[in-house]
Amino acid sequence: MSSYQAALVVFVVGYSFFFCIYLWFCFNIKQKELRSFSRLTSYFTFVRNVSMDQEKRYAIVTGGNRGIGLEICRQLASVGVEVILTSRDQSRGEEAVEKLNASGLSNVVFHQLDINDPTSIACLVKFIQTCYGKLDMLVQVLDENVHLVTNFIREPYELGEKCLKTNYYATKTVTESLMPLLQLSRSPRIVNLTSTYGDLYWFHNEKLKKELEDIDNLTEERIEEIIQGFLTDFKAGKLQENGWPLTVSAYKVSKAALNAYTRLMARKYDNMLVNCVHPGYVITDMTSQTGFLTAEEGAKGPVMTALLSNNGPSGVYFDQTQIGSFSSKNLPYTIETPRWGHCETPPHAAGLDVLGSILRPKDFPPPGENPPPPGPLTQFDAKRQG
Repeated sequence: MSSYQAALVVFVVGYSFFFCIYLWFCFNIKQKELRSFSRLTSYFTFVRNVSMDQEKRYAIVTGGNRGIGLEICRQLASVGVEVILTSRDQSRGEEAVEKLNASGLSNVVFHQLDINDPTSIACLVKFIQTCYGKLDMLVQVLDENVHLVTNFIREPYELGEKCLKTNYYATKTVTESLMPLLQLSRSPRIVNLTSTYGDLYWFHNEKLKKELEDIDNLTEERIEEIIQGFLTDFKAGKLQENGWPLTVSAYKVSKAALNAYTRLMARKYDNMLVNCVHPGYVITDMTSQTGFLTAEEGAKGPVMTALLSNNGPSGVYFDQTQIGSFSSKNLPYTIETPRWGHCETPPHAAGLDVLGSILRPKDFPPPGENPPPPGPLTQFDAKRQG
């Protein structure tokens, strides 16, 4: 072998050796880079998932199995909110959720809730705490209407007491029980459904009205004293003497008390938006399937309020989607021709004036029907009858 050939062999072997070292070095560097990249990707995936989880909003809707409550669940779920639909009746609640799920809204679940049962409330709180860890929205729809139509003239004391227990005391208990979970949210909202019947217009005791309007000095203890004073006068037959509402009295007092409590909560918790909403006169079972609005239309106000931005108002009264007054100087609604739902016999067929002076079917009969003969309630006019 010549010296030239020997040198060539050495060169090839040496080149191959160094080339193999180079490939090994590159391979190891690449593996490290890939592992680093993989770790980095995993980290960003984790951050993204956590962020997405934090952005999920969870809402409880009480009384969500029918009417306005069901429609509120539908509309909130439609914009991506995880909805916990609650109902006292388990079978009806589960059936409502099944219908929503079947319509493509898989982000609605059911949990039983009887707002008058502390044990039931505690079970709901535990469920939210375990499954979601926080609560972003509390929409309280459940309402005890004490048969507004059938008991318009003579509202039994027992039903009045039950009305206040549900509409005020039970609603307050639910709110206080869920408050710790609401405070874990970055944008907590409380929406209490109210009524024009909660307007202080219906109260004829000026001193009492001023107390309920003076939110800076009003306390929860004083609200409860007012409620107990009402019940005492109700039982003693002194409603007119002491300036209380005279028709569906307990319902009006319960809603006025709820309005005041809502304002107190807004003042106490400045990190959350707490408002009350009158959904309008909606065609539901509560109104004996009479009204001006469908459930879909009536749900717009509560849903809008639940989805308010962080700089939205708090401690206010929404009349559907517009800010209104807690104490109107004039009749707090407009009389107009109602729409009728699925009731076979409209309440005014016997001469009943539905929900007091909101409707006067003697003057405003449904299209195609003759006005009914004057009945005991059509003698009321749209003046301040309380």
